[in-house]
Amino acid sequence: MKKTICALAFLFAAWAIAQKKVDLKASYGTASLFGITESITGNIINAIIGGPAVNYDSNGVLSAEVMIHNDDSKWQYGIGYNYERVKDDHYNYKINFNTFLLQANYTWNNPQNKMKLYSGAGVGALFSSFEGRDNNDNNVYLAFNLSPVGIRYGEKLGVFLETNIGTKGFLQGGASYTF
Repeated sequence: MKKTICALAFLFAAWAIAQKKVDLKASYGTASLFGITESITGNIINAIIGGPAVNYDSNGVLSAEVMIHNDDSKWQYGIGYNYERVKDDHYNYKINFNTFLLQANYTWNNPQNKMKLYSGAGVGALFSSFEGRDNNDNNVYLAFNLSPVGIRYGEKLGVFLETNIGTKGFLQGGASYTF
C-alpha cells in the first residue's frame, strides 16, 4: 500500500508541474502532536504499572509538499509527505512516522504581496513502524494536520514559518519555490 501511495504522489507531482503555478516546499520543524502523544501515552501507562518515565526523543519533522494554485492563487491544493522518528533509549524502541496528506491552503491577504498570511488543513494516512526490544509492528492510521497561521515571504523563492497541530511540527520553517 505504501508503494501505491508513493506512486500516486509522484504521478500527482508530475501532473502538478504541468499546471500554471506550482509551489514546491521543503521544511523542518519541532516534534509533532502524533510524536508527543507517544511519550504521553507511555508515561500514563508507566504511571499505572509503576515503571520509569519515558525519555521521549524526536528528531523533528521533515516535510515536502507540492501545491497547485487556483486561478487567483487564493487557494492552493496538493500533496504532502512528513517524516518523524521517535525513540526512547531506556526502553530501546523507535517509531517511524511516514505520513502522506492531501492538503489545502488559503491565502488571507493579496496573493501578489511578497508577505503572505495563510492557513491550511490536510488529511491522509500515517504509516507507523515500531521497532522494539521484543517486537516489531506496522500500522496505518488516519492522519491530519491543521495549520492555523502561516507566513510566507518572497516571490518565486520564499521562506515560510507556520504553526501546526497534527503530523507536522508544532512550529515548522522552510523554503518554497513557485514556478
